[in-house]
Amino acid sequence: MDGDELIFGNTSALYESDMVMLDYETGSYWWQVAGQAIVGELAGEKLRVLPSRMATWAEWRETHPNTLVLSRDTGFARNYEQDPFLDIGELANQGRFIFPVSGKALDNRLNPGDKVISIQLGEEMRAYLLDPETPRIYQDQVDGRRIVIFSTPGGPSGSAFFADLDSDEHTFILEDGKFWDEATGSIWDLSGQAIKGSLAGTQLEAIPSKVSFWFAIVAAEPGIELGSR
Repeated sequence: MDGDELIFGNTSALYESDMVMLDYETGSYWWQVAGQAIVGELAGEKLRVLPSRMATWAEWRETHPNTLVLSRDTGFARNYEQDPFLDIGELANQGRFIFPVSGKALDNRLNPGDKVISIQLGEEMRAYLLDPETPRIYQDQVDGRRIVIFSTPGGPSGSAFFADLDSDEHTFILEDGKFWDEATGSIWDLSGQAIKGSLAGTQLEAIPSKVSFWFAIVAAEPGIELGSR
């Protein structure tokens, strides 16, 4: 923040039923999905969103086979096989939030517990549903730029990229569960890299994005639009 590095921890508090972090430098409290300080010296400040990808471990290992993982031997007894957040989406769909939410979080364009990937380019913000059942491609234009969203049911997972490459715009299709571009017939993976075809080894430019439940995203950005397919 303004050239200063902030170290974050978990307050164990929730805001709009979403995690609240704190920075140890100022003691300010930060709303996780918004990336915004809501209490303390830095209240009102927002962190810069970076490109990110939500993927299953299997999907990640396929494209990054040499990845190292933190040891589970931490000195503390914890069952890392148990997912404490497994039912949060379903509970939210039933109106049973972990902590009360405001009306901003109750936007019926999607189910509260649906997972979405959201992006912001310029002043335009869009959210795209990550379907837990089938892979999807979203192609859209945001702030004058053509973008593509790749989504797979594992997770569900999703990633966002600019759809132009060396000034050439690419149109993508979904066929046999794979992401193809029509111009070259190349196949692309969830990380935005061409893995087969004439463009093999080519990487699409990632877009800063967030993956979260719909209720959390829309509470943080109530003016967000749903992207077109």
